[in-house]
Amino acid sequence: MTRMLLTVFGGICLLLFPACEREGATVVPSAERTLLVYMVADNSLGYSQYDTENIDMLLQAVGDSDPAPGRIVIYRDPAGEAPRLLEVVRNSSGVGELRTLKGYGDQNSLDPSVMRVVLGDVRTLAPGVSYGLILWSHATGWLPQGSGYTRSSLLRKNAASGGEDMPLTRTFGQDGSFEMELSDLAAALPDGMFDYIVIDACFMGEAEVAYALRNKADYMVASAAEVLANGLPYDRIVSDLLAPQPRLSEVCRKFFEYYDARSGPFRTATTALYDLGKMERLAEAMGRITERYRSQIPLLDRGAIQHFDRYSRHTMFDLEDVVSQLVPASDPLLAEFGTCLDSVVLYKRSTEKVMSAVTVETFCGMSVYVPYADYADLNALYAGTAWYARVYGNSGR
Repeated sequence: MTRMLLTVFGGICLLLFPACEREGATVVPSAERTLLVYMVADNSLGYSQYDTENIDMLLQAVGDSDPAPGRIVIYRDPAGEAPRLLEVVRNSSGVGELRTLKGYGDQNSLDPSVMRVVLGDVRTLAPGVSYGLILWSHATGWLPQGSGYTRSSLLRKNAASGGEDMPLTRTFGQDGSFEMELSDLAAALPDGMFDYIVIDACFMGEAEVAYALRNKADYMVASAAEVLANGLPYDRIVSDLLAPQPRLSEVCRKFFEYYDARSGPFRTATTALYDLGKMERLAEAMGRITERYRSQIPLLDRGAIQHFDRYSRHTMFDLEDVVSQLVPASDPLLAEFGTCLDSVVLYKRSTEKVMSAVTVETFCGMSVYVPYADYADLNALYAGTAWYARVYGNSGR
């Protein structure tokens, strides 16, 4: 059936498509908040049906409680099928169901131009007074495609774990063989469109990621370590995400408690809530530190700094731990940094271990890369990040 679309401006209906010429065309009303789940599942998560599991949770949540005046929309790119834009609705029987808003041809959902088209479709087909965004897929933080830090390297770690049953994790963006660079993600997302961005993927709780997305939303929720493939407990957090004042600390708390109640490698969760509007001040404070202590950064004892990844060469280090080992307690820059970090990280929780393999002794809520001298291959790539330009730019290369 041809969908009829109208938009209203100043009380006048503007014709968008010829189908609107038919009588009975209805205007798509704006919800108080449209929550978009951008679900890129043409990968191991999709083939293992974790996208279906999370969608079932959303259907359950909507069946239990009508999301109105909010709206939930899913852009789903599943394994082996063409993407569709779906709305989660509550039918007359009080059961959650999916309604197709638009179908797409075969496309790379991680192409910035494709993402921009989808966001435009959401604004037209499921408009909201405000918007929230969940990014759902694999991810490796700032590490770009071709860096050698991939899903397969973590899977090899799983295979070498002494026979322990290791769960699959989400390590934003894998669409078949395509991945999305952090700079492309930032370019694809309009400034100021979203109240918040929640990232249901691994390793995105980085200073590099938060700084790249600082103008894209007011707040961000992400994990500094791996996220188990089951992802967020969607049935428990929908009401928090659609609330007039989003309860993002509750989203973090419920995510943490959902996994903290498990055992073995399945008892894995790191989560934090960031005020992205304060990231510029944090970057300024870090810039003053790198300007003064740049020559000592490559000499930091990586074995003594808290890390969150299971790579053979660690790349995700606790930001506060790095700074505390770099800057003497007598230097006022340390206190200045602490004040800025506290203004950014509004909530943080971590289990005692990550995947039974990484012991978490300290957790400030945010990780960062350290450009060690023997990381020359990664350092060259790191120099292309916005965080590097802001933090290291004043101290030379």
